[in-house]
Amino acid sequence: MATSVLASLAAFVYLQAPLSAASSHHGLRHRSLGHSSAPKMCSASSAEVVNNSTEIFPYQTFHSFTGTPPRLNITANGEELAEGLIFFGPNTESGAGKPKEVTNFIMTDTGDLVYAHPPTRAPTDFKAQTLNGKPVVTYYTPVGTQPFVGIGWGNVHILDDTYKEIHTVCPKLNLHKGDGTIAECGSDLHEHYITEDNTLLTTAFNVTQYDLTPLGGTADDWILNAIVLELDIESGEVLWQWSLIDHIPILQSHAGVPKNGVKQTGAIDLYHMNSIQSIGDYIFINCRHTWSSYLINRKTGEIEWTIDGETGGDFGKLPENGTFVSTTRHSQSVIHTDRICIQSWEHHGRLHNMTESSVVLSYFANNNNAATKEAVSKGIVLELTLPPNPDSPPKLLADLYDATDLQNAWAEGSTDILSNGNYFMGYGSASVIKEYGPGAANGQDVRWTGLFDAIGGGDSYRAFKQVWHATPASPPSLVISSGNIPESLSKCTNSSDSALAYVSWNGATDVTSYDVYAGSSEDDLELIGTVDKQGFETVFPIHSTYAAVMVSALDRNSSVVKIN
Repeated sequence: MATSVLASLAAFVYLQAPLSAASSHHGLRHRSLGHSSAPKMCSASSAEVVNNSTEIFPYQTFHSFTGTPPRLNITANGEELAEGLIFFGPNTESGAGKPKEVTNFIMTDTGDLVYAHPPTRAPTDFKAQTLNGKPVVTYYTPVGTQPFVGIGWGNVHILDDTYKEIHTVCPKLNLHKGDGTIAECGSDLHEHYITEDNTLLTTAFNVTQYDLTPLGGTADDWILNAIVLELDIESGEVLWQWSLIDHIPILQSHAGVPKNGVKQTGAIDLYHMNSIQSIGDYIFINCRHTWSSYLINRKTGEIEWTIDGETGGDFGKLPENGTFVSTTRHSQSVIHTDRICIQSWEHHGRLHNMTESSVVLSYFANNNNAATKEAVSKGIVLELTLPPNPDSPPKLLADLYDATDLQNAWAEGSTDILSNGNYFMGYGSASVIKEYGPGAANGQDVRWTGLFDAIGGGDSYRAFKQVWHATPASPPSLVISSGNIPESLSKCTNSSDSALAYVSWNGATDVTSYDVYAGSSEDDLELIGTVDKQGFETVFPIHSTYAAVMVSALDRNSSVVKIN
């Protein structure tokens, strides 16, 4: 609890540069001293971990911030990691456990919180992108009823680098949800991709009646038809759309159809399109339930080529990728070995470095579609010859799995190629994130693992490691407390005349230190020292004789960080 003398000091957290005699804030005047003369004050990280529940993931708590991010249980081998911050969103779709808080988080690869979004309903696909040449973050949230698990109808949020929401994209497309209602907002939860033309590609689904007799069904069954949408971000207007049922034969589906008929409320998801990418004049999509990805000519609407995880499609025989060892979810005991196709039930197909003669393709290969089944999920990276030539079949560039920590991710997931050649994988329905080195093959070169659930449940639809710089629109938060001096500060302060100051700035990426101002009143603040930023929330001792305290955040160049 804050003392009565210092309880109101959090109000004196100003983000502006130290105010001169001619400047004021709310009518208050302060003296300014150059921070170059400021003595260094001791500081420490103040995060505390709560780990006393059989249902809630271990989580962090702070004094100056109400967010409760998960604790990342990290193991690393000390080898080089790629630059960037970790974007993920613990959710509640998998397992018995749940996060303390369902929302989007940005964290460092040392486990420190950088940004926690306010609690949000079932967000997915949280990531950094570029819009009109400026950095943004994007994510999805559902709107209204959601009658199908793993499919969504909602909107896409776009935030600038101050975390101000600048666009909310809500496609109004008269899409049927199967429960007798029309979707208020039509974007699906899977993909939200800003193109080089500053448009938005998103997945969408429409419940519609269809003849499934070729699959052993009936003539009046119901399906979830997948639709590619390209939207104008400002207006939500549809600029281009592509219906999968009009182009991809239903016989390619592995979804399975009951012979006694399919009701509207149980519509079959034939394709389960889960990723879209714009690449020049083409659109690249991946469909989990056909085990295939397709390159679509944007101008003609025709499929240029298909790669199939079982047969290779237009590219010829796929390379062997060894023996898949299936394990139980909670142990490394081997159940059986199985040779299967190179990938199945996959997520997050992405093309890289496309030329006229070749392209690199990455997947998160779930190799599983049900929580009750056992398989090993992997990251797969292939080099494809262009145009497709069965006489020059795909080459396996990376077969990414941790031989000491085999994971069975039956849903969701992502695989990225990072700037330094490392690979970054979010394991979807398994609460694990990993970074592999550029030479990773056959379970080697696992450089970093982050576990955000020690219970056995939990998921994050995707996870990314991305370079991100942001200065929040909201100011830092400062709280003064009369609590016990922590051991980390015991050697640099006298507990009899010191209080504890806790400062954090949710979302700030480049702060390295804080200048501390204090005085007998708001009108008499002087620079008394500088504290190094430690973790997300920094704690430092302050003499309890001061009546007012202010902090000013500094970046790596020791310049004052200003609000926009």
